[in-house]
Amino acid sequence: MTDLTSMRADLEALAMVLRDGDDGGWHATRVRVSGPVFQDDPAAVLNRLDSARDGWLALPGRVVVRVDGGWLDAPPEPGGRPLRGEFLMNDGSSLAIAWVDGRGWAVTHMVEGDGEAGLARTTVVQSILADHPRYVWRSYWRLDENAGYRPWGGRFMGFGEVPR
Repeated sequence: MTDLTSMRADLEALAMVLRDGDDGGWHATRVRVSGPVFQDDPAAVLNRLDSARDGWLALPGRVVVRVDGGWLDAPPEPGGRPLRGEFLMNDGSSLAIAWVDGRGWAVTHMVEGDGEAGLARTTVVQSILADHPRYVWRSYWRLDENAGYRPWGGRFMGFGEVPR
């Protein structure tokens, strides 16, 4: 499928949802993205997780999960080297962490309420956690003058209730 065909399909699907009077979970919002900021100290990256409510962190050999402000298993070891993770912070913002070979840890912070205007849609999928069955994700679309609304970002919103 060409890019043009793909864009047309995306836009037709979005237009159908909006035309039918069902907002399909879409709402207008503003989002501010800070980053990625590169960190070379794993301890500085891990220290930011102290104010995380929910999230997951892939480490060499295991994945650790944080729910309601506490680690379900043993927390990441001091000096551990995270590979990737996503967190909903206590203030409602989101933090994404990714190891980038040769550059360090890319840390991206997203907060809704100010910043760039666009549309958002919340998706809930089945989590692998028995006591926390929801994995909540929000995708963001922004208006491109040449192509209409296009996806441009997303963030982890927690393992629990669907935020408004």
